Amino acid sequence: MGVKPSKNIVYGDWMGEEKQGETRILRHPDYVNKDLSSEPIPGINTIWKAFERSVKEFGNRPFLGTRRFISKDRYGEYLWKTYAQIYQEVRDFASAIISLDLCPQIQSPNDGALKFIGIYSKNREEWIVADLAGHLLGATVVTFYDTLGESTIEYILDQTKLTTIVMESKSLKKLIGLKKNNSHGNLKNIILLDVESEDVLNQAIETGFNVYKFPDILKEGQKQNYEFTPASPETIATFCYTSGTTGVPKGAMISHKGILADISALIATDLDITEKDVHLSYLPLAHIMERLVITTCMLNAVAIGFYHGNPLKLIEDAQLLKPTIFIGVPRIYQRVYEVITGGMSKLGSFKKSLADKAVKSKLEAYRKNGDLTHSVWDRLVFKKSKESLGGRVRLMLTGSAPIDPKILEFLKICFCCPIIEGYGQTETCGAATITKATDFNIGHVGGPIPSIELKLVDCEGLNYKSTDVDEKGNPAPRGEICFRGNNLFSGYFNDQQNTKSAVDTDGWLHTGDVGVILPGWGNSLKIIDRVKNIFKLSHGEYVAPEKLENVLVKSKYVQQIFIHGESLENYVVALVVPREEACIEFLKRIGIDAKKENVKEFYNNEKLNGEILKDMETFGRSNDFKGFEIIKKCHLLTEAFSIENDLLTPTMKLKRNEVKLRYLDLLKNLYS
Repeated sequence: MGVKPSKNIVYGDWMGEEKQGETRILRHPDYVNKDLSSEPIPGINTIWKAFERSVKEFGNRPFLGTRRFISKDRYGEYLWKTYAQIYQEVRDFASAIISLDLCPQIQSPNDGALKFIGIYSKNREEWIVADLAGHLLGATVVTFYDTLGESTIEYILDQTKLTTIVMESKSLKKLIGLKKNNSHGNLKNIILLDVESEDVLNQAIETGFNVYKFPDILKEGQKQNYEFTPASPETIATFCYTSGTTGVPKGAMISHKGILADISALIATDLDITEKDVHLSYLPLAHIMERLVITTCMLNAVAIGFYHGNPLKLIEDAQLLKPTIFIGVPRIYQRVYEVITGGMSKLGSFKKSLADKAVKSKLEAYRKNGDLTHSVWDRLVFKKSKESLGGRVRLMLTGSAPIDPKILEFLKICFCCPIIEGYGQTETCGAATITKATDFNIGHVGGPIPSIELKLVDCEGLNYKSTDVDEKGNPAPRGEICFRGNNLFSGYFNDQQNTKSAVDTDGWLHTGDVGVILPGWGNSLKIIDRVKNIFKLSHGEYVAPEKLENVLVKSKYVQQIFIHGESLENYVVALVVPREEACIEFLKRIGIDAKKENVKEFYNNEKLNGEILKDMETFGRSNDFKGFEIIKKCHLLTEAFSIENDLLTPTMKLKRNEVKLRYLDLLKNLYS
């Protein structure tokens, strides 16, 4: 893309001996000749100790902020509680848990005795209070996304046998249904964070649950004065149930030691998070990414404000809170990009010309020198985009999935600040590699953080090898990405088979992702494929659908796409959720008066279908798709893949098995 490598940035150095079929070990350059990092500050090796440190040093600083409720859909200013105030609430909550015997020890078949507290809620201050109370008690916090379906909840309750769950009342009907069907495991106690309906609350009691209200729990705890035994570094801090894109979720056991090792590595980067920062928490706390960010913020006495619960009004929350740090996932950033570029496209001719010139000028300066600010363009063109998030954002982070390099560059110049990209998995306790704020190259995910090491292993079936070279003959090793280090998970709960499949006998986690090391870019890592989620066509060619989908979603017609193939067929087909605006524009060109309210009625139009296939083919061929990777037939869906219809995971990944099963007849018809 004409981007010169940033000067003096080295992401990793090689060490150890070379073995057949794999690369040498790649480490952060500062940790080649010494032990991998494990603690952000000497002695701070649990989440509780990280919190306790900030209470002692910054007790009077704002910690958790919640918008004042006015009436339905109306919220006021942020109301704050200090680190010291939350500390007292945590102790009261933990005391009540002991007093009411809500956290008994449970013996698991493979992983010993554990104490569980469940949390089933969107992000809010009570979530943090309950979580910290669990760590003060040495318990394991089992997290539930607030959008989970009943079958997943049933699975988690049955596997853990937990007895108490802290939750919002909006999800209470699901648990009542499970209780009536005797599918609730050992769940007995519910701590409600709010009461939306007294009728539903009474139904829960009549069904046999012991129901407590959160304020009453705090009052009960104030009567007690217990001595606590906080978690140790080896204690399992939480179960993060993995997305389950190909089957039932797996309970990844995340220890305090693993989380703090990950944070210790982040501190060794150029993130530079301090007590003066403000974070807006809206990504699910049940996901390891937000959990890691919250713990990092807590260690550094950052003020954390919660969104008020409606994702469509996230901008309103940001403009009020004025965060200095903004964390997003590619789907969020793509939507921001579409809103900004869509707004620019609707400007009058003079203003649009000015905006186009500003974008071109800043992109050229960024690619040449890494400049993110401009004295004129920032004031005339980009001021509005920057103020959309409150105007104070100085650092942005993205992770969880690959992000389009074009979007990444554009948002950097719009918000006039660096966007750091991280790569990792639940099994690496969050980040495993990360880019630098000073690096203005794009298209890679940085290098290994100081608490972990990396190697690539040959993928014979996909022809990726550690001995590969680039077009100029320079070494460019490729293979499955493997990690080993202090921030690996402790295995899957009561699932030795999947644990052994994920981690080999030498302690290497096999990620299922394929990467290439870019020596010319400081030994940075680029993700290029997946080992899994591949299928073979009738002529013996393998297809990696996710790789194709990540390209085709950039088509102006494609909002979401699912690519499918059969071993008895010689071509691939697709289910496409189209972009309504682009469809309306095309339909009007061919004489059909389509509008937003009726455009879906024309999704069976042959000319529209052909236009979308043609555009996808153009995109595919321009991205070097092989002939058998070109979509030959597609069906346009009127319903998007979403968390609510159980076709997306809570981290916005496609549930491939569920999509295939739901639309099996459509897929068969595409081959008929």
